[in-house]
Amino acid sequence: MRALAFGLVRLLSVVACLPLLSACDGSAPRTTVMVYMVGSDLEGDAPDAAFGSQSIEQMLQASRSDGLEVLLETGGSQLSHGPLGIDWTHVRRYQVSHGELRLLQDLGPDDAVDMARSATLAGFVSWAGRFAPASRSVLILWGHGGGPNGGFGVDDITGHTLSLRGLVSALQAAPARLDLLGFWSCQMGSAEVAAALAPYARTLVASEDLMLVPGFNFTALLDFLEHNPQAGGAAIGRVMTDSYVDADMPDPITLSVVDLDRMPALVRAMDAFSRALQPYATSSMLSWRTIAEARSRSLDFSAPNLFDARAAPRDLVDLRQLVDNIDQAITRAIGPDAALDRARAQTDAALDAAVLYTRGTAGDADATGLSVYFPAILSLYPQVDYASQLTLGGGDLFSAPYATALLPAYFASYLAWRPGLQANLTVQPVRAASFDASIENPFRYTLVAAGKMSCRLAQTGADGAPRPCLESMQMAQDYSHAKGSALWHYRFALPGRWPMLYGQPISLIPDVAVFKGQASIRYLVPVYLDAREGPPRDDNPGTPFPKGFLRVEPQQAGGRTVYRVVGIQRLGDAASMLLQLAAGERYFLADFAPDASGRWRFQRSSRSITLRSPTPEVSMGTLAPAPDRTLDYVVDDVTGELSLGPPQPY
Repeated sequence: MRALAFGLVRLLSVVACLPLLSACDGSAPRTTVMVYMVGSDLEGDAPDAAFGSQSIEQMLQASRSDGLEVLLETGGSQLSHGPLGIDWTHVRRYQVSHGELRLLQDLGPDDAVDMARSATLAGFVSWAGRFAPASRSVLILWGHGGGPNGGFGVDDITGHTLSLRGLVSALQAAPARLDLLGFWSCQMGSAEVAAALAPYARTLVASEDLMLVPGFNFTALLDFLEHNPQAGGAAIGRVMTDSYVDADMPDPITLSVVDLDRMPALVRAMDAFSRALQPYATSSMLSWRTIAEARSRSLDFSAPNLFDARAAPRDLVDLRQLVDNIDQAITRAIGPDAALDRARAQTDAALDAAVLYTRGTAGDADATGLSVYFPAILSLYPQVDYASQLTLGGGDLFSAPYATALLPAYFASYLAWRPGLQANLTVQPVRAASFDASIENPFRYTLVAAGKMSCRLAQTGADGAPRPCLESMQMAQDYSHAKGSALWHYRFALPGRWPMLYGQPISLIPDVAVFKGQASIRYLVPVYLDAREGPPRDDNPGTPFPKGFLRVEPQQAGGRTVYRVVGIQRLGDAASMLLQLAAGERYFLADFAPDASGRWRFQRSSRSITLRSPTPEVSMGTLAPAPDRTLDYVVDDVTGELSLGPPQPY
């Protein structure tokens, strides 16, 4: 991952003068910027990925006067000697002042203070408001994020994450309503987050999707605040968005500016939409499937369920696309519904008013500003405990009809009709020219896979016995379907061409909105990181290498479409940043195989690749038939279930 070059920075350790009353120079700043930085592995797991220090360096490079106060609280990482002399194992408060980083307070070891505690964030916001009271206040929450289910700020020392309820509790301690709240965090641009935090800030800046490093341009932000003391949250958010999206980073990215005063109207619209939609979630299998298919066609911000997202399934989807697609699908399949049409129009209008500005690139160009949780992996819905995150002190933080009525009813219908909702896969034996399969019932996508009847993974268990595995997957796109039929017929031509990286077969899995053979916007390649990328993780017992996936994007080069790896995302309890790659890094490829309990999941193989370029191109190659070589189909259906066909030798 990209190493950082830091300029000469003077780090001063001082005692804050009258820290509970004013800034050190005795003057009242026009603007106070608070940055709460939970370092996690972004500032410690990889030695050259000091992204927190990079953000602070940007702050130090901004032009400054006494009218702008910048205060930091850092911690939550294993790195005790950061590039700027910061001990991230302690919770510390700093002042950025005229190119200098001043240590004001050391609150003690993080394992005692815990950056993922609501009280720690509340203490910082309350202290900053007293230390530097200002007419304009900005709070940036910096760290990992995962939306309403994943929360914010993974503390690598305590292993804790700050939940959405915890964020609300913390911001209740703010001396005054914030002018702007920004998330340098993945997937915090959700309607639930915006509605829950609306009483405590006027404007929200957040992303529906991953937040790519280096993220916010703090130099541009602080320079704008310095020279535009009267600018409101909308103007500040636009600068943050443009300076982020216009940076030289991989696609796709998206960022939005949201007027939080408009969120009550959006919640009321979601109330109406949920009440109008609920009968369709329970009345018939056809209407349930219509909703599920519409959801599968909407822009999605979660990894496919093959990646074993059981720990914290986010299942976030673009809100406008979800609402519009459901309304249109029900109209086509069942008939017009005036109440549902009105509720959809009301929701669209509320979104138009709330989302002040949004930008996206490539696959995120169609993102409309706010996401929402809607379960696509239905078997995991009980583990999410979604509704409990949206109530606090007897009050609702988001739409109660949506969280406590519509989604539970949708899940109950899934349980009742589960066998009839899942895809039924019938595989034909491999013939001379093709490998055929038929699929009945709705599904999101079908993969064709090449494997071996027996293979030895890097971890085969105590017995060391070989097991069947699939080492390469790709979209199965050659299909036929008669209108009105429940059957889809797939054919894969033999011997076939398979996705490769440096001559090694890989699994190239479609991401985001993919349905019934439609082309994917982007792809994921499951991998395990080399040992030098970080120590074993407690949340991944028995696996000495952190897992993640390479993200692959289509790009135009010389008049043709090529597919390049643009970064890596680690898998964790909260969504990880998409990190840039560097030549020389090594990754172990993952094979899809049954574990000791018989559950199929990606596991580390003994095959590895070493990058010769930070953006290698995926090629297509031919796999020669072998005695134990097999083909198979894998289907991901609209209930989130996976179906595997019997392996067929060829």
